[in-house]
Amino acid sequence: MWECFLHDFVRVGALEDDANMAMLWHSVETFLAGQFPQSTQIATTAFDPMFETDEYQQLLAALGYAPVAKAAWGKAIERSQPKKETQS
Repeated sequence: MWECFLHDFVRVGALEDDANMAMLWHSVETFLAGQFPQSTQIATTAFDPMFETDEYQQLLAALGYAPVAKAAWGKAIERSQPKKETQS
C-alpha cells in the first residue's frame, strides 16, 4: 500500500490513536483485498517521509502490521469465511 493518509485538518492526535486514519487504512485494505481475491498478504513501506518513523511504525503495529523485510511491513489478509448452513 502506498500513499494512504489523511490531510492534517481531518487527523486527530497521534497516528496510532486516530480513528479516522485507522478507518481509512481498513477501507483501503478491504478494497485491495476485493480487487486481488487470491492475495494472502498486504504490505507497505516501513517509512513514510510525511511522518516521523517511530510514529508511522506505531500506526502500522496498531493496524496489525509487522516487519517483513528491511524496508517493508506487512500482514496477512483476513478474509471472512462464509457461514455453513446447518439443517435442523
